[in-house]
Amino acid sequence: IFLRGETVQKLDKLYTDFISKAKASGHPVVLMAFSSMPVSRGDILNTASMMVEKCQPQPAVIAMMGNRPKESVSSSLEDRAARHKAKGLLLEGTVAPFGELLPLMDVNIIHGGLGTTAEAMRAGKPVIVTGILLMDQRFWAHQVAELGVSPGSCHISDFDKHCVEWVSDALDPAKGWLSRAQALAKQLGDSDGVQENVDAIEAFVGNGLNRHASFEYKKSPGAKTPAVMSSAGSALQKSVSGAVAGGAKGA
Repeated sequence: IFLRGETVQKLDKLYTDFISKAKASGHPVVLMAFSSMPVSRGDILNTASMMVEKCQPQPAVIAMMGNRPKESVSSSLEDRAARHKAKGLLLEGTVAPFGELLPLMDVNIIHGGLGTTAEAMRAGKPVIVTGILLMDQRFWAHQVAELGVSPGSCHISDFDKHCVEWVSDALDPAKGWLSRAQALAKQLGDSDGVQENVDAIEAFVGNGLNRHASFEYKKSPGAKTPAVMSSAGSALQKSVSGAVAGGAKGA
């Protein structure tokens, strides 16, 4: 989904240093990234601080704020965040190449857009979806849960009720979230999807524009609702479902 190759910017030293120091001190690293979605700085700092304070093992958190004006928060929350920053457990970031950043994380908390979700699945790490859950973001939240790589998803207004449990679960190897995420990433491979799209369009045109595309319902193990996909995509669904069979709803 995102660009690859030499044209992509390298990950800034701000992030690589933070990640290296955290992991050297035994802290897994969790990313919170909402892209352009209107999630307040207060909500981000509050839940990030909760994770630092209560999750086991204790994570370090990168909270991406984007290139927006810095929002004011209460002095108590600002002080709370400052204490975590001073200990190397919290970093407020702006922008970074997700193709470089997400694979370095231990858990990726994202807003559920198509591009970011694709990168998160390719990164091979557990995924949690939260934010305002607009339009297709709810669909992708359902998909990562169905594929067995996400312990949960909810609207940002409820995330403080679940973030500690979900992140702690995602960081626990015994729960299986990491192994299933790695299996899914292996199935997806390194393709950027361009060739697959070209092949699908070529096949469609070759079959004649006056013919209806064939669609069928496919349901992954444990899914409560079926996902609709074209016959061209059914083979990928079978492959991915096979890699994570039995883990669609938890360990």
